[in-house]
Parts: sequence; C-alpha cells; structure tokens
Amino acid sequence: MWTGCNATPPPTSNPTNPPSNVPTNHPTPSVGLKNWHDPSTWLSSSIPAAGESVTLPENSKVVINQAVLEELNVITVPSSSELIFGEDAGGAAITLDAAGMDVQGALRAGSET
Repeated sequence: MWTGCNATPPPTSNPTNPPSNVPTNHPTPSVGLKNWHDPSTWLSSSIPAAGESVTLPENSKVVINQAVLEELNVITVPSSSELIFGEDAGGAAITLDAAGMDVQGALRAGSET
C-alpha cells in the first residue's frame, strides 16, 4: 500500500516565495502530468480494470492522486516514464494493490510528513 506524499517542489527563481500556481504538496510540479483516473491517459481510452496488467504510456508522467480501487496484475513503468504518487485533495490515504511492479523508469513517492 502506498500513501500520499508531501514533497518539496524544485527551487524556483525565488525559492522563499514560489508562484501561487505551483503546488507545494506535489512531488514534481510540472506541466504535462497525466492523471491515472483519466481515461484519456490510456491507449485503450479506459481506466485500468481489475486483474489487468498495466503499462504506462511511453514518455509520460502519470500521477495517482486518489486510491486505485481495482486490484491490478503487474504495473510496468517504461524507461521513459514516471509513476508519481501525489496527494489526495481530501487527505485520504492513496492505496494501490498490484501483483507486482516492473519499474524501468521512475517511481516517485514521498513521506507521510
């Protein structure tokens, strides 16, 4: 089970006063994040279903910011991609059940602090 993170964003031009549109509770604030729960993230145009093996799209950063309720088979993160555990807006734990993970790219998750 993975839980949400509260990471520090990368430095900005003024690190003591980052722009208001930069989320400070997200591990990698950047443009182009894809949401796990958005069907348009996936080549099949549907959110991964229970029992499926899942491969993130190539050259993508996919963020999970709420619990994934389906029990999945193996999740593969290609070498050009990242799977990021963000933070649930309501403060709920982010959980993910999978038979395994094959991380060739990056897996990012923070601490509960």
